[in-house]
Amino acid sequence: MRAKTVVKRVLRAVGLREPKPPWVMPVDQPADPGPLPSFGLFAIVVTWMEADVIAATVRNAFAQGCDRVLLVDNDSPDDTVAEAMCAGAELARSFSTRQLDELFKIKLLNQVAAEVSQADDREHIWWLWLDADEFVHGPGGHTLREFLPPLDRSYRIVGTRYFNHFPDHKPESLPGFHPLDLQPLCQEKHGNL
Repeated sequence: MRAKTVVKRVLRAVGLREPKPPWVMPVDQPADPGPLPSFGLFAIVVTWMEADVIAATVRNAFAQGCDRVLLVDNDSPDDTVAEAMCAGAELARSFSTRQLDELFKIKLLNQVAAEVSQADDREHIWWLWLDADEFVHGPGGHTLREFLPPLDRSYRIVGTRYFNHFPDHKPESLPGFHPLDLQPLCQEKHGNL
């Protein structure tokens, strides 16, 4: 009996279902890709009390080639919104929750992305979803804008590598500065764009 069949029977016997394949699966770039003729690159950032870092995050998104940076703010009582807008972000939505509500936050981000995409006349928009302390860059010294054009039009998500940075001395951060300036220690992670 094949191992897969045995696993299915064991899972059924204990009242569990067979795991479904992941909804995102890695696919190699086709040998003869059909790239998009044009596209937009928009960033969307969710914030709550991020005044110390949001301007640097917004500037980095523009430096990576984003056409727009949209802010979804959870009623920050500090200068988060003002700092983001001074750096060029647009306040797309404000909301207020008494505690972290991840599902509600994701729902709002999806709504904003859908509304902005529908209002834009471009056929395709790449969306870069960021936390306020994420500083993306393209591979090999390229910007994200330079990385995307050769990709086949069938792609909807681009995989990433990222690093969580940790402080090793004081000050750990300074308002308006990139965290790499003060946090050289890091741990590599993998995710999606």
